[in-house]
Amino acid sequence: LAKLVGAEPLVAINVKRGTEAAAKDLLRYMNVEKGYGVKYLQIGNEPDLTDDMTAGPQVYADQLIRFTDALRSVDPNIKIIGPEMLTGAHVGGMHGTVDWMTPILSQTAGRIHGISWHYYPLDSGQKSPTSSAIMSIEHLFQEAAHDWRPAALAFVDEVMPALDQLRAAHAPNAEVWVTEIAEDPGPDSGAGISDTLAGALWVGDVIGRYGEYGPGAVLRWLFKGSTMHSYGLVDPFHVPRPAYGVYWMYARHFGDHFVDSTSSSITDVAVHASTRTDGRVAVVLVNKTTSPRRVKVAFDGFAPCEGEELTLTGNGYEAKT
Repeated sequence: LAKLVGAEPLVAINVKRGTEAAAKDLLRYMNVEKGYGVKYLQIGNEPDLTDDMTAGPQVYADQLIRFTDALRSVDPNIKIIGPEMLTGAHVGGMHGTVDWMTPILSQTAGRIHGISWHYYPLDSGQKSPTSSAIMSIEHLFQEAAHDWRPAALAFVDEVMPALDQLRAAHAPNAEVWVTEIAEDPGPDSGAGISDTLAGALWVGDVIGRYGEYGPGAVLRWLFKGSTMHSYGLVDPFHVPRPAYGVYWMYARHFGDHFVDSTSSSITDVAVHASTRTDGRVAVVLVNKTTSPRRVKVAFDGFAPCEGEELTLTGNGYEAKT
């Protein structure tokens, strides 16, 4: 399936309940017996999730070392992705949380190809009624969130430079990967936001913001799930949700190299731009309000002579198509 759609598989290795022997058997089956050539293996998932399975950064670091060395004894060409942090707050220990990333990278960085973490700004399981992570359209589009900074769109400008510093210090040959991205990891799975035009507008802005920092990968969670997974790009009946159109537009029309771009009113209209191999410039404008906005687009060093336009629109934030 991955080859049919032009994708690279990323296979997760169970380190919480699995064994090195089982991981080796899996890789031997995939790459030796079947010759699939699976390149990327993810070591565990969200070790910082408080489920009493991973006691701390040292435990995960030991797991990654053991499992990576065992897997590379089967196929030395694999690339390892980890530590799969639940939240960017654990990069450096923000808001009084434990710093998971630094001790893990300081011990395992030579084994990691993709330094990975997950980005979910809001949480339908949030207990505090005053938290900036409470599910709402207002919080989805907020630039700053002082009580929980990962809830803000501008968090990208804090966490990506921090990760790049850690990468340069401990794993200069690695990339930064955002291996899960969606609006809500909580029990509602983004219901009422991820499956609406509001979620699509958020996607149009946020993947441009993260893409500008040059990560190795930004992966949507998830493509398709059951009726309980509102953050699926396709619903259980194979119908694309609004955010699907955003990914389609970026994949089909956005270019290969980001161009510096700024908006004088970023809370209303965000902008992302790139050059394409055919010499064109692609500009994405994201109107995060429910009213039309008139904008002036000024180019520096580029003289447009013709253009085409694609619009993703709906009859309000709540629009499902």
